[in-house]
Amino acid sequence: MTTVRRSLLLSLAERYFGILIQLISFFVLARLLTPAQIGLYSVAAATIGLAQVVRDFGIGSYLIQESDITPERVRTAFTLTGLISLASFLLLVGIAPWLAGFYDHAELGLILQVLAINFLLIPFSSTALALLRRSMNFKALFWIATAANLISTVCAIGCAAAGFGAWSLVASSIANTLVTALMAAWFADGGFLHRPCLLEWRRILHFGGQSTLARTISEIALSFNDLVVGRVLGFAEVGLLSRAQGVMSLFHRDVMAAIRNVAYPAFASSHRNNQPLDEIHTRSVSMVAAFAWPFYGLFALFPTEALRLMFGPQWDAAAALVPIFCAAGAVAVLWSLVSTALTASGHVNLTVRIELVIQPVRIALLVACAWVFRTLESFAYVLLLTYVIQIAVTYTAKQTVMKTDFVALRRELSQSFRLSLVALAPACALRAGLMVFDFKLPDLIVFPLAGLLTLAGWLTGLWVVQHRLLSDPMLERPRAWLEKHFFARS
Repeated sequence: MTTVRRSLLLSLAERYFGILIQLISFFVLARLLTPAQIGLYSVAAATIGLAQVVRDFGIGSYLIQESDITPERVRTAFTLTGLISLASFLLLVGIAPWLAGFYDHAELGLILQVLAINFLLIPFSSTALALLRRSMNFKALFWIATAANLISTVCAIGCAAAGFGAWSLVASSIANTLVTALMAAWFADGGFLHRPCLLEWRRILHFGGQSTLARTISEIALSFNDLVVGRVLGFAEVGLLSRAQGVMSLFHRDVMAAIRNVAYPAFASSHRNNQPLDEIHTRSVSMVAAFAWPFYGLFALFPTEALRLMFGPQWDAAAALVPIFCAAGAVAVLWSLVSTALTASGHVNLTVRIELVIQPVRIALLVACAWVFRTLESFAYVLLLTYVIQIAVTYTAKQTVMKTDFVALRRELSQSFRLSLVALAPACALRAGLMVFDFKLPDLIVFPLAGLLTLAGWLTGLWVVQHRLLSDPMLERPRAWLEKHFFARS
């Protein structure tokens, strides 16, 4: 098995185990915390997310893509991370009272100040984690993430059960950052502390400035959603929106993060070796679509059952939003790896231009929704519309430096689309049966049953459409078993 495939398996294992822990956390916390408590934390977390992008300043990405890494550059990256993190901490502590006044909620300011402690801990892990990713040591990254997720989840559930409300999520966040720092120190190759140095600051900040600008613009637009809804509709509505969008985020954020963790260094390596990056990108998008589209389709067909299984009946009001967010996630698959390929090939300036075009449009639409419609559905449709527009924007930018073979892209995606139709056919039949014949099945049974039917349809669809995944070495053993017991008999 190649290094990339092994790394992808470890990265996906890290994310899927993290998702499993997250689902357990969601299942328990949704029954211990109210929408208003989760909404309160979400607004604070949105503010932290903005500062986090500036804190990173693209330094981790720089260390991964730098072709000539030297001790001075590593030490400079560590020093810059520490200085920016300290500045971020002081800034958040300073603006917390103003933000609390803006939302007329004193507790929000205190939560924000306590969350800012994370920025004093992050420098002790960020450089080490970037170097582990550069060397594609995903085994170490798996154990770091797993330990952090487990301990932070136990912390959140324990504090919530004790009645700490939104503070349980604050404690979980700090526990996650602390454990990550300790584990990174254990696995760090060459140590996790470095002597202060600023010799290479110009080289790092030149790359980091462009990368940070792109991520900051994107994060502002993402955080703007929670911030605007919290101000216009209230913290409870932020909680509902967060849970509905969280279904999409299971793949769009968590699974795609695992894929990007491997794709970025792999794309960078392919670019350095003069391999056809567009061809690799096209195959990657098709592979992602083969998994993502059935996932989104399943949740779109059974939104209420999925939410009740994961969060309980108190979140039923978010069910109408789930199909909209799932449609947005399915659209995002088409452009989700474009910026990764552009940055890995040294064209970080284009990712900045993409964000400068698309995110102001998104913010303007959000403001219009807040002013005119004032409904959660309108905010969800803004995300869907923005993601559709982003297809044209990202591929137009990509064309300037990396020509897209649209015929090949359409051919590859067509395979994944047909696979998705076959995969979702049994779940569609179940949905139709429940609606037409008025079958009464317990809510906790319907969604797992639909999931099993979709999995069976997906495995069958691989052979029906002869998808590229059939030839992937990662599926060699499952393919041999299925051919021996089922398909070889037909």
